[in-house]
Amino acid sequence: MWLSGALRRFGVNNMKSYTRVIPAGETRKVDVNHGNFIRLKEVSDVGAPVVVKAIGKNGQELLNDEMLQGNRVTFVDEIAKVEITNEGIASLTVIVTIGVGIFQDDRISGVVSVIDNQFEQTAGGVAFQAGVIVNAVAAQYGHLQLWNPAGSGKNITVNKLMMHAVATATACAVARHSTALTTLAGPPGNCLLGGAASAAEGRSQLSAAGLIVDQFGVFSLPADQSIPVDLNNPIIIPPNDGLLIWCATVNIKIGATLFYVEEAA
Repeated sequence: MWLSGALRRFGVNNMKSYTRVIPAGETRKVDVNHGNFIRLKEVSDVGAPVVVKAIGKNGQELLNDEMLQGNRVTFVDEIAKVEITNEGIASLTVIVTIGVGIFQDDRISGVVSVIDNQFEQTAGGVAFQAGVIVNAVAAQYGHLQLWNPAGSGKNITVNKLMMHAVATATACAVARHSTALTTLAGPPGNCLLGGAASAAEGRSQLSAAGLIVDQFGVFSLPADQSIPVDLNNPIIIPPNDGLLIWCATVNIKIGATLFYVEEAA
């Protein structure tokens, strides 16, 4: 009964798309005076922040929230006006569909975009890479570390490792090591070129015995190949703590690149 009433109220097939070009930081309006359904049909930059505000016929606010491409909302009340705000850093072309809330299309077609926040992290200057190498020395194990100094005020979130062993295959372990290794490597690089320096440090150390404490991962490293180590869950290093990589073969040159993000502790 409600559906048939809604169809009489709004009109069958009364579904229309509206296109707006919105400069960064600006708002564009759509005066509609019909329908109870909004779908953010298309955004020229899929991951860009777009805020949609819907006003009812009695002036009441129905919606005022960020939406992503493909999101849709159905209301009980009719829509009088829609305002679309581009909160990104570049101009956007936005298409919204407004009408009766019986539209449904969950097909995936065309280009499928994976939405994550890697671009925002890089643009925000909080994404880094640290490269660390330790040379081969007879009867010595090589250790690599990403160290977060005490007082840094940052948590270091490691998302991925890239490992390389020169000439000899070996087994490697990932572990916690809450003491800074002895040798400071070159500074990590900000993925935003020219961005602020990292609070973290790349370090290395040679030792006659493994410095393993709290080991929580083991993997095999072939000779003369760079292999990625994707972490099922990211590893968070608080201040005054470190992530250690140790290879279980003496007299071997090893290197690692660690990909991480810094956030306030």
